[in-house]
Amino acid sequence: LGAVEAPDPELAGAELELGQHGLEEVRLTLAALGYEPLEVQRSLRALAAAGLPKDADAETVIRSCLQWLARELG
Repeated sequence: LGAVEAPDPELAGAELELGQHGLEEVRLTLAALGYEPLEVQRSLRALAAAGLPKDADAETVIRSCLQWLARELG
């Protein structure tokens, strides 16, 4: 297994809403789809900056990240 990343202070809101398990699920899913860790991190930062809905679950966050990645990388 790789090194454990330090928590990103910009994602504090995302971690509170999703919990650490949910955030890890998002990261692993996007990585499995072929996105690099930096791309995943940037999409999560953008989503956190835009504000997560209170009821956002991991699936919603994954979809939102994929939309952001498609716009930015597309």
